[in-house]
Amino acid sequence: MEYLITLFPLILLIPLSLMKGPSAKSFDNIIQLIEGKDFESPRRPDDLYRATKLLLEMRKLYGSKVNAGLMLLKQEVFKAKWDFKHLQALMHGAYFQQLTMLILIIAMVLITNTMFETPVWSYVVLAILQVVAVVFLHLSAKALSKMYVHGGRVRFNNLLIIQCLSISGLSVSKVLSYVNWAELDETRGKKFEEWDRLFSESLYLWQQSGTGLEQKLKELTAELKYLRESHTKSYKDFLSGSKFISLLISGFVSYFVYLYSFMSKFIG
Repeated sequence: MEYLITLFPLILLIPLSLMKGPSAKSFDNIIQLIEGKDFESPRRPDDLYRATKLLLEMRKLYGSKVNAGLMLLKQEVFKAKWDFKHLQALMHGAYFQQLTMLILIIAMVLITNTMFETPVWSYVVLAILQVVAVVFLHLSAKALSKMYVHGGRVRFNNLLIIQCLSISGLSVSKVLSYVNWAELDETRGKKFEEWDRLFSESLYLWQQSGTGLEQKLKELTAELKYLRESHTKSYKDFLSGSKFISLLISGFVSYFVYLYSFMSKFIG
């Protein structure tokens, strides 16, 4: 029974691909759509997917005129996919560290239990500590992603949509109708305050005059690249801290709890 209690936290160490959240599949869908490959259409297509479908429909009407927008979209989605997979690999590495620590704890329990009898409560505490460590890691990673990654991704998607649609000959009103203002409002904050102001002003001036967007898009792209790189660095730094704390909980604290339960038998 005690072994089952100790092994219980293993059920939490499931792959991140099985957890709710964004996945690389959304990027693959867009690439496959552009390349004309067969795939299962997403139930809830995102903004980039809908923009891609619009460009493909336009290509049927206007031919190669739309190819520049599609090629730019495909190129940037490829880059975004690898950036996403890099961040995902960091989380997989963190979970692997937790799994390694859990295996070491189980090995310690098995070895000491062959020599001495340990109270059942210590196994329960060990299992709780492992669960707390994994849940803390997952929740902190989710919070950090929302703080430092999600906002940049939302702005990247909207900026890319404007770039691809505007060079494909769509009207100003049609292009602006594909901007997800709701998501931009949800992710507003001091981190993107200046960029959001420039973004709104650029689109307003373009709407009024119909010109001058190309240069503004270059400025917005360069600024957003800098912001995303800076925020990604902060995400990695804080994630490293979260990994350290979760390992302290699952390893260091667990070891001393087990050592206390082990020594209390002799002291008592």
